[in-house]
Amino acid sequence: MAPWLTRGLLLSEKHLALNPVDLRGAFADASVALLVVGGTGFFLATRRWWGRVIGLGLVLSFVLLSFAIYEFISVFDSLYALGHAHFLGDLTFLGGSALHVQHSVLLASMAALAIGATVWARVPGKLWWRWWGVALGACIFGQWVTPTS
Repeated sequence: MAPWLTRGLLLSEKHLALNPVDLRGAFADASVALLVVGGTGFFLATRRWWGRVIGLGLVLSFVLLSFAIYEFISVFDSLYALGHAHFLGDLTFLGGSALHVQHSVLLASMAALAIGATVWARVPGKLWWRWWGVALGACIFGQWVTPTS
C-alpha cells in the first residue's frame, strides 16, 4: 500500500487529475510491491529466524523507499535519477531530509504495519504462491495494455 498511498498523496498535493499514465504507474507500483512480497515469502519459507529478519528488512526498506521517493518528488518536483545517488552520502542532505518528513505519522504508521505484518506472517503455502503469480501476471499485463500518453 505504501507506493499507492504516496502516489495518491502526490496527485492530491500537486492538484493533478488521474489519467491513464497514473494507472500504468499504479500497476508498476503493484508489480514491484508483489516482487517484494514474493521475496519476503521466499525468505519466510526458509522457516529460519534469519529468513524472517531478511523478509522484514525487505518490506521495511520498501516502505521507507516509497516515502523517500515521495519526499524527493514533492520537494524537487521531478523524478529521481541515478545522478542523484551522490546525495545519499551527504550527511547534511540526509539529516535535513529525516528531520523534515512531511507526513511523519503516516510514515511511522506504515512502517509499524509493515513490521507487524512481517512478524506475524505465516509461511506461504502452494495456493498463496499461485495467487501471487496470478496477481503479478495481471499487474504486468496491466502495464502492457495501459497507454503511456
